[in-house]
Amino acid sequence: MKKTRAMSLNERLNNDLKSAMKAKEKEKLTLIRSVKAEFKKKEIDEGPLSGEVEVQILLKMIKQRREAAAGFRQGGAEDRALNEDWEAEQLEGYLPPPPSEEEIDSAITEEVAKIPQAERSPRSMGVVMKALQARFAGRPVDGKALAAKIKAKL
Repeated sequence: MKKTRAMSLNERLNNDLKSAMKAKEKEKLTLIRSVKAEFKKKEIDEGPLSGEVEVQILLKMIKQRREAAAGFRQGGAEDRALNEDWEAEQLEGYLPPPPSEEEIDSAITEEVAKIPQAERSPRSMGVVMKALQARFAGRPVDGKALAAKIKAKL
């Protein structure tokens, strides 16, 4: 029996690019090409990309779209804001699933347990945060929510 492997992000982008070309979806085509261009730019600068770096690039692009949408709304350009929202939603579809709340809570508990009781304080937060970021690398995690949960446990 042949073992099936998960499709890489680049393979998904290439497949969606072909589909968008065939369906003549101009907006989607432009968006996918912009993602591939960002990947290529980073690859030229740093060499082959890991899945974690690809996710970081996607998260950065999503953040840019959200900020642009807010700016367009303030300026009264709702149609352009809606386009930015659409692009951000499309990009979010390429992200791996975020860790579950239970997964995050158990990881925080494990990392806090590694710190001796006498040394636990808000100063320990950086150590725990760094360990969790390494643990969840390549998966989208809300840093502010993670920090708040760590603070509550310390």
